Amino acid sequence: MIKIFKSHDAANTILEEILLNEIAGISGGRIETRKKLIEISNLAATNNHSNIFTATTYDHPDTELAYPHNSSCYSIEEAKELVISVYNGLTA
Repeated sequence: MIKIFKSHDAANTILEEILLNEIAGISGGRIETRKKLIEISNLAATNNHSNIFTATTYDHPDTELAYPHNSSCYSIEEAKELVISVYNGLTA
């Protein structure tokens, strides 16, 4: 199951989830969510996790959704669709 974090959750906690399960979701405001991706990217780079993709978000009608993932396991589109599907299931 893909875990959806809030943009105020700790970057290291989200990165640990990505390393464990290859993908995570993040929801929140546009600026906060994108800042969180930068934090995760910096942590991943510091720890030599070059396969962690953190570059894009999706403007969902209810929130900004990020879908950081292991690029060796998921394409950008796969990660996006999976996170959107899980988020929609949580809010239905």
